[in-house]
Amino acid sequence: MRVIIIGPMASGKSVVGKKLSKKLKMSFYDTDKEIEEAAGASIAWIFDIEGEKKFRDREYQILSKVIEMKKCVISTGGGIILEEKIENSLTASADSDVVDMEHMDNIVYKSFVEKFNSKYSMSLKENQKILLNKYISSFTDNGLELKVYLNEEIESMKAALSTASKLEELSEDDDFASRLGDVTKILNSLKENKIDDKMIRKVIKIQDLVEELAENAG
Repeated sequence: MRVIIIGPMASGKSVVGKKLSKKLKMSFYDTDKEIEEAAGASIAWIFDIEGEKKFRDREYQILSKVIEMKKCVISTGGGIILEEKIENSLTASADSDVVDMEHMDNIVYKSFVEKFNSKYSMSLKENQKILLNKYISSFTDNGLELKVYLNEEIESMKAALSTASKLEELSEDDDFASRLGDVTKILNSLKENKIDDKMIRKVIKIQDLVEELAENAG
């Protein structure tokens, strides 16, 4: 059996991988670390000097080697799943026996949430914490709760922007009113977009804007 950990950059894949490999008494491989050791240079240097294409080639070469290892945990780079040939390697390497992964999912999820809370608990507003926690949870469930929350949050922000546009001191500023209209259009378009990191970042920025407008109005 082998376990392959895939997830966003800086989400704690290596930390989880090391803990999981010890628990399962399996070898551990970090593809980023393997790339750096093989190249004799850092990931940042490879990206800056050689470019992303060369980095992906190196990544594929490393994965092709470690994927052949048995009884191991492999922590991958944040963008590794973006390459079709790498995705094919991952799916083709799946073991034929079915393993109950529920306990492993819980370990990954718990580690992810703990790291997220320790890093961002002091810098995010309450509604932003709720949003990001639901986004993290969506990795291990069907994402329905996140979709419901996002729809409610988007409608709430649209209502707040509409209220702000009617304030006398703001309604007289044509440029500002136009910008509020643009933000409302973005919110409307988000309902049709795929929920990913980029979308979540947009929502958080608009949450900050709505909060600032509420404070100024008060």
